[in-house]
Amino acid sequence: ILPAATFAESSGTVVNNEGRAQRFYRVFAPTGVVREFQNWRIQLEYALRLLGQKWAYECLSFSLGLMRAAGVTSVQDNTWFPPHVGAIRRLHGEGKLTVRMSCWHMGELAPVAHWMRLKRFEPPYYHDGPWKYILDGTFTTRTAWLSHEYADEPGNVGKGMPGDKLYRILASLARHRRQGAFHAIGDRMITTFLDALERVYDRYPDAWDLRFRLEHAQLIAEADIARIRDMNVLVCAQPHAMGFDEKDRGLLGDERARAAYPFRKLLEAGVPLSFGSDLPGEATFAPLAGIHRAVNRDADLAITPEEALACYTTGSAYAEFAEESKGMLKEGYLADMTVLDGNPLTVRPGTIGDIEVTETIVGGRTVFRR
Repeated sequence: ILPAATFAESSGTVVNNEGRAQRFYRVFAPTGVVREFQNWRIQLEYALRLLGQKWAYECLSFSLGLMRAAGVTSVQDNTWFPPHVGAIRRLHGEGKLTVRMSCWHMGELAPVAHWMRLKRFEPPYYHDGPWKYILDGTFTTRTAWLSHEYADEPGNVGKGMPGDKLYRILASLARHRRQGAFHAIGDRMITTFLDALERVYDRYPDAWDLRFRLEHAQLIAEADIARIRDMNVLVCAQPHAMGFDEKDRGLLGDERARAAYPFRKLLEAGVPLSFGSDLPGEATFAPLAGIHRAVNRDADLAITPEEALACYTTGSAYAEFAEESKGMLKEGYLADMTVLDGNPLTVRPGTIGDIEVTETIVGGRTVFRR
């Protein structure tokens, strides 16, 4: 737990209806604000609570309904726990898996990640994905690692993974030829990541083709955009995070808030860019809502509808090494497509968010029809 919260500890026993003590327990009562979970004991407890396959099956079943209605045909998912792969397998066997899934490993829990690798996957329906690492926090909790202090909290620049530790993680991924996906939001965290990766490339030059991913990358130093391109790093971003301009200005100040979410600059520099949702971290997730937000910004920040659509399709396929099988309508590619009641490339940009999905098709099979 970061110093944002202090905890009062008490000990005692649990007493049943007959008045007999059943077990010893300890209660940690928060007396402040819990900003990030970095304590391994809490992470382990969180992991154990998520190990139930029945729970995962029920939640996935519900989520798949939302995905179908939004026109989503593929997801790249923090699956993390092996029983969840079992739930995915069961849904696939029942004919209910209506998206293709890239199943990610939790890098911070290496034993669980290795356990995940022992599961049997069935490409192209669901396959083994990258190892995920959380490097810093978020703007809202003032824990994303920034080069300069938060506008409304003098002295606080957030917190992130030290460069030496990050180097060891990147070197291990390079040595074992594994793709890594790295949650990094603040500009100082991204600079630290690139510095560590440069050291790794010196030692493992063939790691250049592993397509290491920066997830979110909401604030990037101007000089680092060219470095990201030259180091073959992918940026996997979420336009849904841009819906709170006033909040970002309060946290970052006007200048940095305007420089955040630099999609236009990334595309102009030639950085591979893909879009997603960060569900459930953001309030919206539908691709059309994301396209709407990316397109309807200030003129010098906005990207075109064609570019936004490409980020959701060919860009996302490239991010999971699937550019030869999906991401476009082409002979020999998977028959995954979405039918809309309007053309996002020709309607007035301000009305893109009003377009509705009328049909979702996965593998040539209609899985949703409005």
